[in-house]
Amino acid sequence: MLSIAVKLQLYKTLSLCFYDIELRCNFASGAFAKLQSAYVKCVKILFRYSKLYSVTMMLSELALPRFKEIAEKYRSELRQRMSRSNNGLVSLFSRLSVW
Repeated sequence: MLSIAVKLQLYKTLSLCFYDIELRCNFASGAFAKLQSAYVKCVKILFRYSKLYSVTMMLSELALPRFKEIAEKYRSELRQRMSRSNNGLVSLFSRLSVW
């Protein structure tokens, strides 16, 4: 049986890296809600929380970020990388503020 600390490290390593989520700034609200729901469901299953347990309390106890915080972090990082780019097209796109 894995300890909570080991499970947390594995979860953070494997699940908190939403590759290219920053490029999906125009997710349909339903698709974003499904991703968020899957995130919460996986945490509850892995750490054996009841289905009725408060999501806020659970994430707080485990010191895990909310899904929206993760998505915003990656969007912000993309904006920063684009604004520092030496590529003229990329920097032009970043100045258009379509985000």
